[in-house]
Amino acid sequence: MGTENTKSYKLRKSGNSTILTVPPKIRELLNVVEGDELEFIEVGKQVRLQKATPVSARDTLIQNSINQLIFKIGL
Repeated sequence: MGTENTKSYKLRKSGNSTILTVPPKIRELLNVVEGDELEFIEVGKQVRLQKATPVSARDTLIQNSINQLIFKIGL
């Protein structure tokens, strides 16, 4: 995976939640702003962070795939 830059960030408590600050450079790389959702994806013993696909967009992709499959098999 290209050049790796490592910096640690401390988890902190806010009410009943645990907070992790996402630095500006990472927010820019992920193209996220306050209010966007992030996904944590387990890859072996590591975790990948990415911008979450909105549920409505994900549902549309799934429905389109189903429609294409139905068309191909002639149902």
